[in-house]
Amino acid sequence: LTAMGCGVDWRRSFITTDVNPFYDMFVRWQFNTLRKQAKVVKATRYAVYSPIDGQPCADHDRASGE
Repeated sequence: LTAMGCGVDWRRSFITTDVNPFYDMFVRWQFNTLRKQAKVVKATRYAVYSPIDGQPCADHDRASGE
C-alpha cells in the first residue's frame, strides 16, 4: 500500500452493523447516494448452485475438482 501512496491505520476498525450505528448510517448513505447516481445497480449473473446447501456458492466455497 505504501508503494501506491496509501496508508492504513491498523489501530482502527469499523463494524457495519447495529453495533456501530453512526458508521452503519454513513455506509447506508454512501450506498444509497451511489445507487441514486446509477453507479450501483442490481442485476443478474450466473452462479454455481449447491444442491447440498440449497444456495449459490462462490469459487472459494467449493473444493477443488467440483
